[in-house]
Amino acid sequence: MNTPTLCTVGHGNRPLEELIALLRDVGVATLVDVRAQPRSRHNPQFNDDSLRAACERAGLIYHWAGRQLGGMREPRADSPHVALDEGRRGFADHMDTDVFKKGVSQLQHLAAGSRGDSSFGDGGSGAHGNMAHGGHLRPLPKGLPPPEAIALSAVTASATQRTSLTVAARRIPFEKASPRKGVAHSPRALGATAQSACAILCAERDPAHCHRALIADFLTLQGMRVVHLLAPGETREHVLSPEARRESAALVYDRQVTGRLDL
Repeated sequence: MNTPTLCTVGHGNRPLEELIALLRDVGVATLVDVRAQPRSRHNPQFNDDSLRAACERAGLIYHWAGRQLGGMREPRADSPHVALDEGRRGFADHMDTDVFKKGVSQLQHLAAGSRGDSSFGDGGSGAHGNMAHGGHLRPLPKGLPPPEAIALSAVTASATQRTSLTVAARRIPFEKASPRKGVAHSPRALGATAQSACAILCAERDPAHCHRALIADFLTLQGMRVVHLLAPGETREHVLSPEARRESAALVYDRQVTGRLDL
């Protein structure tokens, strides 16, 4: 039995077409956006609406999971994760919550191609909802329309039906997502026998500077293979972050990492 593989990717300033090609090359069927705010001022091609549309054109499913798995969280005053910077320390605190554990469990279902019980009752969908439980996300930019503002028109013709189905797909919450099977993309970058059904996306191209590396740490300890997509033809197998140590069933980031001193 093959070990389930999850891919991670950071959009950076790369062209949108390059990102889609990276995903197709490894057979990804579902892209899960783990940015707390699915907007990019400097790279608007990766705003959630543009990214979702590009995924749909490529036959991929897009979900935003910022409430469950997004970074940019305020750390606790008593956070034990002293080896991390403030932003990632807040996310490491969030990893102790039920919200994170349910979200990462859903990732595992999507990556393994198993439906499982994914009705977590988060109470909403889309990039404009409020976080329902645990943790504290920094506020989203003002002026974004709520999902309730998107109305579905009556289906009166085939063109109208396609439009309605597209809008409806945008409102499927991540916690109710089901794996997409049968995508005819030829996996190349992970090797001839390796394929990933799911990838997570954030902004930073280097996973070492991103909270998705902490998600990868958690999943690695759960026995999942995690591969970072860096550039066309370039991947990196995830290894546990050097700041991390395992304490019972949890990860604690308190190992102080120092560089080599050349004398």
